[in-house]
Amino acid sequence: MEAAPSVNARVDDDLLTPVPPTPSDLRRARQLLLETLDDIGRDPALVRSRILRAAAILGVHDAIRRNRTPPPLLPPRARTAIITFIRTHLEKTLTLNEIARVAGLSTSYLSRAFKATFGVPTHAYIKRLRVERAIDLIRHTDTPLCEVALMCGFCDQSHMSNVFRRLFGDTPSRCRQGHFTPALPAMPLLVEVDVPPRR
Repeated sequence: MEAAPSVNARVDDDLLTPVPPTPSDLRRARQLLLETLDDIGRDPALVRSRILRAAAILGVHDAIRRNRTPPPLLPPRARTAIITFIRTHLEKTLTLNEIARVAGLSTSYLSRAFKATFGVPTHAYIKRLRVERAIDLIRHTDTPLCEVALMCGFCDQSHMSNVFRRLFGDTPSRCRQGHFTPALPAMPLLVEVDVPPRR
């Protein structure tokens, strides 16, 4: 016995059936879009649902599905809060949940919006900052490499050395000795945030 399709599947199939719109359909689509304007800042899921329903009525749903909107960008206040939090807690294990909580966002929204805003996923950005801080400490202080690794959020000196080898083909100790100058590839301009110096 074959399972009946879910109600949602039937509704979606009905909505997406290509039929030329009647004058009544056009009025209904117009009404849906006008209602959507009222909710645009309050309920993104409802807005999306109404736009898709209106598009289905108008027979343009295929164009909408092909031209999906890009992921949202982080609002400036959330960007500043996130970057400040990451930079001031770099020595700790940072989770997406913690970062999302600081910005007042869900983790799924944060993941999409962070990558859309900065061009890299959150974990890649954190790794980049850890490496940049490590390079600075290695080149400009006498702090032991094992302490540098922990101060920058690496598990231990071996972990930091492995990251350096992968990125630069050399070790932190050879960097400290001046045998090579690490150069990271350019990254999109990120929010400049004044972060108090670590003590």
